[in-house]
Amino acid sequence: MLDYGSFIPGALLTSSNPSMVTIGERLYLEPTIILSNPYGVLLDKVLEGTHALIGSTDYLKYDLHRQNLTHLIYIMDQKIFKSYLSWFFPKHTPYTDLFSYHLTRVVETGIFQYRYDTHMGALLVKSQQVHGDGVLNLGHLQGAFIVLALGLVAASLTLMLERFVWPSLT
Repeated sequence: MLDYGSFIPGALLTSSNPSMVTIGERLYLEPTIILSNPYGVLLDKVLEGTHALIGSTDYLKYDLHRQNLTHLIYIMDQKIFKSYLSWFFPKHTPYTDLFSYHLTRVVETGIFQYRYDTHMGALLVKSQQVHGDGVLNLGHLQGAFIVLALGLVAASLTLMLERFVWPSLT
């Protein structure tokens, strides 16, 4: 993880879950942030197979696509804490409640998600990214049903052969 002052290392170390504490103890914080390629050193460690990387999912997707590494690295897109949409206003701005109300409505309608998907879709080629999320449907399970059907046919043929053909041979 890049050491940019996040609360995650401290939260992992003080967690009541022993697995999280172990992750916190093993967490490597990269002190050097190179602005032209912030995750460069850490991505090299991931490619070597010695490290996993915690970071901003959106930037990592963009960076992996930019470096043509999407077929080599799996992104587990899990939210470990909430991040909020924030706007900064001067103190005592009378419009704070108005903006807060309307931004909440815009987020709830899905306009931000739609714009995000449109923007990221234009940046990334979706077919190159390995995904682990989504819902299983019949297309994912079709192979299991075909194997089941073939097994039932083979079992039925074996039963018929044992019952009618092979007893007459003995």
